[in-house]
Amino acid sequence: MKISIGVKDLFFEALHLTQGFMDIDEVPHGHTYRLWVEVVGDSLNSYGYIVDLREIEEKSREVVKELNRAIIVPKPLLDKYSKIKDIFDRIIVIDDVNATLEKIAIYIASKIYHSLGLEGKDLKIRIVLFEGPHYYCVVEYP
Repeated sequence: MKISIGVKDLFFEALHLTQGFMDIDEVPHGHTYRLWVEVVGDSLNSYGYIVDLREIEEKSREVVKELNRAIIVPKPLLDKYSKIKDIFDRIIVIDDVNATLEKIAIYIASKIYHSLGLEGKDLKIRIVLFEGPHYYCVVEYP
């Protein structure tokens, strides 16, 4: 049996910088992101739940707050465009070659997973990250 609990419809606005896309190559552009977060497990604890829903919401909102009105940049482009540090106050660095929807979703899933202290437990995080109204990515972590 698999059991999932979570929160949905957490929103943030962010810019990201990507490379390898013909029409927006290395051009900062923004989206409204919508986030759904689930904790998935096989069994309930002795109190009859997986993780306190309020804790899932609190930790998810902390990550959303960190990302809201930030620019999300892959490390190679941050090094290439050092002026970004002079222009933007809130910079999130993705330690990879690109800051795609997929990489941002993995970043979020990892942050929430570790923030909830799920290491060593038989639990996973599943997130759905929407980029605008039509595009989305699903990540199950780890």
